[in-house]
Amino acid sequence: LGARSRAVNATCFLCQKPLPVNNSPAPRPCSLATVHELRCAVKNTCEGTRAMGFGQNNVDGSASGGVRSNIPLLTAAFLAALTTGGNTYAFGLYGRTLKTTLGLSQSQLDTIGSANFCAGLLSWLPGGVADKRGPRAALTFGGIAGAVSMMSYWLVAREFIPLPRVMLIPTLCTFGVLIFLSNSMVIGGVFKCFVVTCRPDTKGSVVGAAKGYVGLGSGAYACMFQSLRSHSSSDLDFLPFAALCAILAATIPARLLLPNKENFPATYEYDRLTPWHLRSIYFGLVGLGVLVIGTSVARIVSYEEAENDDQANEQSHGPNYWMSLLLFSLWFGPILALLVLPTHDVEPENNDPQYGATVIALHAADHAPNSFSSSNHSDDGVDQIKCDGLIRQRGNGEATQGHAHEQGYNLWQMLQTVPSWLFAWICIVCVGGGTIMTNNMGQMTEALYLPYVATTASLALFSAAQAASRVVTGALSDSSQHWTSIRIFDKGGGVPRPAFLVAASLAEFIAHLVLSLASSQVMFVIGVALSGAAFGMIWPLMVLIIGEVFGNANVGANYMFYDGGASAVGTVLLAKFLSQYFYESNIDEDDENSDGVTCYGQACFQGSHITIAALSLTCVFASIGMIQTTRHAYARQHSSPTDYGSLS
Repeated sequence: LGARSRAVNATCFLCQKPLPVNNSPAPRPCSLATVHELRCAVKNTCEGTRAMGFGQNNVDGSASGGVRSNIPLLTAAFLAALTTGGNTYAFGLYGRTLKTTLGLSQSQLDTIGSANFCAGLLSWLPGGVADKRGPRAALTFGGIAGAVSMMSYWLVAREFIPLPRVMLIPTLCTFGVLIFLSNSMVIGGVFKCFVVTCRPDTKGSVVGAAKGYVGLGSGAYACMFQSLRSHSSSDLDFLPFAALCAILAATIPARLLLPNKENFPATYEYDRLTPWHLRSIYFGLVGLGVLVIGTSVARIVSYEEAENDDQANEQSHGPNYWMSLLLFSLWFGPILALLVLPTHDVEPENNDPQYGATVIALHAADHAPNSFSSSNHSDDGVDQIKCDGLIRQRGNGEATQGHAHEQGYNLWQMLQTVPSWLFAWICIVCVGGGTIMTNNMGQMTEALYLPYVATTASLALFSAAQAASRVVTGALSDSSQHWTSIRIFDKGGGVPRPAFLVAASLAEFIAHLVLSLASSQVMFVIGVALSGAAFGMIWPLMVLIIGEVFGNANVGANYMFYDGGASAVGTVLLAKFLSQYFYESNIDEDDENSDGVTCYGQACFQGSHITIAALSLTCVFASIGMIQTTRHAYARQHSSPTDYGSLS
């Protein structure tokens, strides 16, 4: 703030008085201008709360005090969240049709399905767009680029643009990579909005809900598409449908609701979220989840009651416009309701007279330069704000020593730490254990001789299970930090967020153990639901732990390194090479009904599930190591009620 203020010769954003200038030949990292604003935030509570904008929103989303509310920003981010999951995890929906339409082998199909995730190794680059250009640019360009890439993919897959056989696989892989990178750009912008503008006590619930939309995306998209498709349409027509949704839910809301880079986060986006806003989001998630599960079960039941496959396909492929209207209403309605629900129009509910000043002070520390460190300087005798990369504490006592660079680890600094690599291994196994399901759902149901509708139904159930898991994990990891009856560290109580990585690893182990034994439709569906729940747990923890341990300054690029990198390595190693090895090893070429490329029987994926279950056990020990190596961060959060924040 000090550096930014001196550049424009601005006044204090609280008291409007001229900011002091440090003319020292060797200025301290903590400038006089920044010190003035921090102290002013503590001393001038009335000015602070008015500047925070506790009044009603103006039409453009700004608060009556002249500072924007974060409600319009969160609205655009929630709308875009579902589009990313719908595009990324829906390959299993049209993979089988792509294979038969183009005459591909299982190896070629695995290559196409995994190639887009390989781009995850570079996903920190589009993720950094949100850091450098702001979320508005990330969501706008990401939505447009994704729509263009999906339409190009569709034109090639439907053979409207004929290509030589030798160019077919590389072209589809290229478009898949572009789709993934555009999604990474949108995801980086979405979670940049949440991490920067939400309070520590609501951040977990908000991130969990957003991850719920991401997880529910493929299932919701599948149900929306099934309710709109005609009898003559192909599964590949899902791609233009997803392209249209990217424009409607990502690009357009970003242009209308998000501020420019100059206004994000230079003017503080005050978190005016109330319990009613979260209830509206949860209502939409629960409604979509119920419809996704309900339509999936109904489709399976209708197939079993049908006299033959043709009759079942006739029943399941008819358009149902009322259902599509209901699905779109549950997607857009509860999220758009955030704009009209009442917000804090007076002082916060906790009636803490220092609340507004404290939040402003923490925000100033979050966005100060990385060298912004502890200072005992005081020229007026008021309580000081102690700021460093580990802890920010108000009081007259000695500041807790920390490392200034930890406030804003860049990617290179982060990768030099032990927790970053422990976390990377956990993410690789947990993410790879989920993408093997989304990429091979059609082949798994085919191998077990399950009906065609079981593919769509299983994908929808997987999506609903992981969505519920994401929401619950985000909210539970928030509340668990205040469980005083449980003592993990020497001081205070509470369960640190990395402890939930142990639960996610154990859930992954149980899920794939069940899938390795599945030989019937019921057992397979149970294993799919458990796998979805385990897969969903890792995603909100990924966002929250990265911000809390490595700081918010570069959270877009740092988070996308894990989001994309774990997806790339886990998908290539587990969803492609591992599954392809066991699948092709169990093809019975001597069977007169075999076409030489399709595997039938329980053994087709059994070895893959057993291997992933074993790797999940190693993640349990890595998670325990993660708890120990990050204990300094979470111990400070629980050590004293006077600690304001930590590594966020």
